Amino acid sequence: MKKVYIFTITCIALLLIAASAVYIYENKDDLKIIPKILGGSEKVTFEDTKINVVTSLEDTITDNAIWCGSFNLAWNDLRDHVAKNDIVFNPQPVEVNNLNNGTFTKSDLSESGYYTKYGKKTPELKAEIEKQLKDKWNINSDILNDFTWEKDSDDDFIYAILYKVFTFPNKFNKLDNGMFNGNGEYKYFGIIDKTDPKVRNQVTVLYYNNDEDFAIKVLTNQKDELIFSRGNIETNFLDIYRSIMKKSTGFTGKTSLNSDDEVKIPYIDLKVKKEFDNLENKLFLYSDESEHYIDKAIQTINLTIDESGGKIKSEAGISTRKNAVAVPTDKRYFYLNKTFTMFMKESNKDLPYFAAKFSSLDEVQKADA
Repeated sequence: MKKVYIFTITCIALLLIAASAVYIYENKDDLKIIPKILGGSEKVTFEDTKINVVTSLEDTITDNAIWCGSFNLAWNDLRDHVAKNDIVFNPQPVEVNNLNNGTFTKSDLSESGYYTKYGKKTPELKAEIEKQLKDKWNINSDILNDFTWEKDSDDDFIYAILYKVFTFPNKFNKLDNGMFNGNGEYKYFGIIDKTDPKVRNQVTVLYYNNDEDFAIKVLTNQKDELIFSRGNIETNFLDIYRSIMKKSTGFTGKTSLNSDDEVKIPYIDLKVKKEFDNLENKLFLYSDESEHYIDKAIQTINLTIDESGGKIKSEAGISTRKNAVAVPTDKRYFYLNKTFTMFMKESNKDLPYFAAKFSSLDEVQKADA
């Protein structure tokens, strides 16, 4: 009896999440030469979206949710080096407790994939950040101009960016357009019967129970891994990821694709800018007992994935101000044509740096007429 594999993508926190100690590769700083392929000076236009951006892997998610670790890197610096204690509001939101947990840190990335900086919010700091982005990746910031920079400012500014460009060892096939969750006409790439065996070899089956409960991993030249899954019932990205790793460890089936297995992955083109007004204008204390509040907190997530590879660029900026006023042998099908989750991670790290759950593709590609 033919088994059908249909993968649901959960994207967690570019920058491509998930991987356990079972899947460890030697880390290489290949990204230093990659940005020249795509260039870095393009201006990004962010679009209105219904996708929910969560700030931590532990935050509760519903349909169409994404997370990327850049905001956590900025928050960690705010907590550890600027405020020098946990950020505590009154009342204290669950999301802030999750941020204070510091689940995702710089140790989950190689140095080639991120940059952070904090200091007083002056034009000099802005210029330094802009120079470092040019020197490291030849890119411009999409958020620095959203903040006010004043000479001799006493406000603090914390910045983080996660940036990765990745390519697949071999290009996937472009597939016919198809529906997603039974609706629309969307673009897909993947693997069909005539696909070159070399392309099949870059896909690993983490587990397969049926065509609505499975997970696969796609390797890249830069040792990042894209993990796609369907059938997850957990309510946050961390639990989903841990469940995938647990099922993968216990899977005794074939982990390579059969010659007639099929994989179907939708193109992703996501440009989101989110201001976290739920974190703004709430008093909290620095370690010296001085009162501060977050004046502005912004994150962008720009993710593209196609048959050749992709890119993720995610920035986070937090400005704080003192003295707030207000505050098997059968053919298998790995189709991501229904609700799915996706993670992005480095192959030798324990946590993903990006995650997403898509129950609609309207926000990431336009349906063909």
